[in-house]
Amino acid sequence: MGEPTAGWIIFTWNLPLFDGSQVRLPRSAITDMRGKNMELAPRPVDIAVERPLGETGDSQIARAVTELLAQIR
Repeated sequence: MGEPTAGWIIFTWNLPLFDGSQVRLPRSAITDMRGKNMELAPRPVDIAVERPLGETGDSQIARAVTELLAQIR
């Protein structure tokens, strides 16, 4: 339910440098159940629901409730 992400999935860690600054290095990759790297390959959503900018409610939750109620009726 919702919108697909950009697919930027990577864990990094900080490595301190001598001058006190830090550099971030990749630590691990995230894969799906088949072993495919998910970086820049987001999973599609089952039901696409766009949330308009400035929305005061939550259209994604409202749609999820509607779908779930339809399943139990």
